[in-house]
Amino acid sequence: MKRHVLVPCLVAVASALVGCSSGPKKYNLIVHVDPQLLQTSSVNVDLIGANDSVTKQIDNQELSEYWDLTVEARRARYTGLRELHFPRGSTDDLEIRRGDASWKTWRKQKASNVMVLTEGTPTYLKESIDLNEKWGSRTLIINIDSSGIFVNADVGQ
Repeated sequence: MKRHVLVPCLVAVASALVGCSSGPKKYNLIVHVDPQLLQTSSVNVDLIGANDSVTKQIDNQELSEYWDLTVEARRARYTGLRELHFPRGSTDDLEIRRGDASWKTWRKQKASNVMVLTEGTPTYLKESIDLNEKWGSRTLIINIDSSGIFVNADVGQ
């Protein structure tokens, strides 16, 4: 009798451990740039899945130095870098779905944050999205305007 109780308990514990080791939650990330910004210039957005070490490295780097690096140098330095380009006059949002390959790379790196870096806004902007935060949605909206980067959970999803 005790054996029958023990086996389901062990299965439950093993399942919980496997779930914990799978990495951060994956979200649909929708990036929206204020159309007013795109009336006069294009905007580049880099998304980097960052563990604590990479987060500190980016936080300690001047954004002008970051954007002075070539795309190849940024890719070499930050594995899993995801580049988004919003051309002048564009009104489309760009999305990274939960099933995107970027998430596989970021989870393998044990990313705890997604760093959002912009070029083409009046000043360089940087924000960190905490993947361990309880967002209440599987979709996060990243809004970029001249005053900053704002992240909201899309509760309609």
